[in-house]
Amino acid sequence: MVLEADKNGFDVRIHAIGDASATMIIDAVERAEEACGDKGTRFAIEHTDNLQFEDIARMKRLGINAVLNSGAIYLNGKFYLVV
Repeated sequence: MVLEADKNGFDVRIHAIGDASATMIIDAVERAEEACGDKGTRFAIEHTDNLQFEDIARMKRLGINAVLNSGAIYLNGKFYLVV
């Protein structure tokens, strides 16, 4: 779905809770960018929390926006201070 959205010029926002789902989304964005090139599509992961540090670097490289959940910031505040 990410690839088709990117091919057709749609911005993509996907909801993820936890590191495994975020990694899957980042992988899909990487595949879309490899297939389509950088078309200026804006990608965002909604409610990102508990990410792997290497995925944060990948998100930055790919220009994926992190849409934070204020409740998660309250519960996991120390993690967000490290990042």
